[in-house]
Amino acid sequence: SFGDIIWTLADQTIAHKAWDGDFDTDWVNVANWIGGVPGATDSVVIPALQPAHYSPTLPSSTTIGSLEIQTGGILNGGTSTELAINGGSGSWVNAGAFHPNTSTVIFTNAAATMGGTTDFYDLTIDPGAGLTMSTNNIARVAGTMVNNGTLSAGLFVNTIEYNGGDQSIINPNGGSGGYYHLTLSGS
Repeated sequence: SFGDIIWTLADQTIAHKAWDGDFDTDWVNVANWIGGVPGATDSVVIPALQPAHYSPTLPSSTTIGSLEIQTGGILNGGTSTELAINGGSGSWVNAGAFHPNTSTVIFTNAAATMGGTTDFYDLTIDPGAGLTMSTNNIARVAGTMVNNGTLSAGLFVNTIEYNGGDQSIINPNGGSGGYYHLTLSGS
């Protein structure tokens, strides 16, 4: 247990890294993390922060196993940054806020799932990868959505919203194909 972050014995096989934000917004500053700077297989938790603590900003490029933004937690995307998510089920869970700026989030695992409500700029599914939108998931994309793998957006009650300008709308190809809910709110 780290503060309000609680893990069970079943979680012990996964390396957990929790943001603390004592010093600044720098993702690669080891002093900002409980458990060290996260790597390609680590489970990352962004909790709600105490007053006078900083929310993290992604570096130019980083890869992690999974991400959970807890209620009250904030992750800042940065300008033209890339975040690759290598994990499968539960690889993106957002109950807080992701401020994407002009970042790209890339899913690389064939069994990746997304939960919560998230605003993305660019969202990419790599070749051989898959992304399943979980029940009640809302994904808003302001930039480009690229599907080089399998996007399952019609299996569960969820919404994908294109809210940018001059966007290409992709056709999900997972399960029975199509969207459960599709919203076009950009210009």
